[in-house]
Amino acid sequence: MPENPGLGQVLARPTAPAHRHPHPSTLDAAASQVLSACLPGSAPVRRSALDAVLDAPLHSARRSCSCSTARLTAAHVRALLVSGHAARAAGYADRAALAAVGSGAAAAHAPLAERALAYAAIAEAYLATGRLEDALTCARRACEYAAEAGDDRVLAAGHALLSLGLATHGEVAAAQEHLEAAERLRAAHAWGSTTWPLAFATVLLAIRRSDTASMEAALRDLEASGQASTRDHVQRAVLGLGRCHLYGVRGDYPRAISTAQTLTHGSLAPLVPPALLDQAVAVEALSLLQLGNPAAVLTLLHERPSPPTTRCASTSSWRPRTSSSATRVRPCAPPRAASAATHATAWPRCRRCSCAAPSLRRPWG
Repeated sequence: MPENPGLGQVLARPTAPAHRHPHPSTLDAAASQVLSACLPGSAPVRRSALDAVLDAPLHSARRSCSCSTARLTAAHVRALLVSGHAARAAGYADRAALAAVGSGAAAAHAPLAERALAYAAIAEAYLATGRLEDALTCARRACEYAAEAGDDRVLAAGHALLSLGLATHGEVAAAQEHLEAAERLRAAHAWGSTTWPLAFATVLLAIRRSDTASMEAALRDLEASGQASTRDHVQRAVLGLGRCHLYGVRGDYPRAISTAQTLTHGSLAPLVPPALLDQAVAVEALSLLQLGNPAAVLTLLHERPSPPTTRCASTSSWRPRTSSSATRVRPCAPPRAASAATHATAWPRCRRCSCAAPSLRRPWG
């Protein structure tokens, strides 16, 4: 009897049979809709648009579609990302999208606003896979091209991407500046819906102030805008992860753990982007430590590779602040405790870039 792949695998499949060829006008509209959905004030991405972009054979679509190669390849990157295939999206950005956007005759003829939007979509893919340096580079290009083109919506999206990347990188002051720039543009144009980078940057920066009101407002805006629908697995994961952080700040560690586990072990866990999955595991580990269960943390982190870091993976300036019984960890990795003494040990910040997580005594404080 042939194996039944199951409905979930069929719906999550990133490509379709090669004989399907969307009409050029349909593909043009679909690519525009997939890309514009990453902008503030835009409608959620449509399933039909995602399928049209993913089903199109790109080698022939580039010749028949009226949209530029930059737009088409960037739309394919974002369609893969939204559909739960972040690693494939980043890989396609490396192979084709960056070349189409940043160099060659095709890129030179693309409108500046279109190139800015394409850079924003590529930056999203790099952020979702934890490639912060690449994401920041593309986000800066998006801002520069958008400012040159006078496109405030893409400029706001670029500022939001920069804010999220810098906040994740530990550069809080710069992240706050870009967040405020994005919010000013959003308020000036009265854009209703938000985006996942803007909402998540707000959450990460609010954690440092224990500002639950700002965190709740950001997550409420994301949910109300319809951007966290099941069609967009990145936005859905951001909403869940934001709630994990909110429960942690409130000290509701059991709810933080259960919410994190829906991302790490739920039915849609394979579609959660790697960078968000790593954060969910870290939240669960910190919550378990707060509940006095370091053995469960060791089980959780057993043989799990530490996520890549962009700056301080090689630094050797880390020192435990208190007890010598605390197990040393590599900078910026989740703590690996050996005894209950670690529960009372502060988790220090890297002396070079201050990008480590907050204190274990109050992880979200």
